[in-house]
Amino acid sequence: MNKTLKDVAEAAGVSSATASLVLNGRSIGRVSADIASRVEDAAARLNYRPNLIARSLRTQESKTIGIISNDVATTSFAGAMLAGAQEVAWRNGWLLLLVNSNGEAAMEEAAIRSLVQRNVDGFIYATMYHQEIQAPDNLKRQKVVLLDCVDTNKQYESVIPNEYQGATDVVQYLVDQGHTQIAYIGIKEYTIAGRERLKAFKDVLKANKIDLNLFTMMV
Repeated sequence: MNKTLKDVAEAAGVSSATASLVLNGRSIGRVSADIASRVEDAAARLNYRPNLIARSLRTQESKTIGIISNDVATTSFAGAMLAGAQEVAWRNGWLLLLVNSNGEAAMEEAAIRSLVQRNVDGFIYATMYHQEIQAPDNLKRQKVVLLDCVDTNKQYESVIPNEYQGATDVVQYLVDQGHTQIAYIGIKEYTIAGRERLKAFKDVLKANKIDLNLFTMMV
């Protein structure tokens, strides 16, 4: 039989409220180190495992974050985005729930609705290619951060790469190596990434007095 918080409290000789403070990491300044140690030892001895579902109903915090991705999860070189999110979440005692929507609006809406029903505490909405998007309507009233995209309605904070500076550094490196015939192959300009990278390419050539009569290709 699974041990309860009450069992831990009785084994440690404290109240259930005190045991709860210790096991939920809220005992500093409220419970002595000796008592906290007794509670932790009792929990370990009894192999106590908290009921996370019951806790989330009580605290309205599930310690989970939902990630909605268009196709980041299936793109190998973008995996670092998700790995970074997972690392930070895990280090802070949180879990991630990932849904890859393949860019299908109906799937996104269903996934968001399902994650809300599971009481996730917030969302990361991630896209491939730094671009402008219209976030799904049912993300409203949720805590949301956008990853690799910006919302056209400016409702949410975003974490985005500095496309212009990155492209500037690359092109300037080639120029510094003595190259003057540099081709640009990039993604289409309807994305922020495409516009910023091409602008950087042109600006570096202009700053170094290199004629812009070179081959460019947009893919």
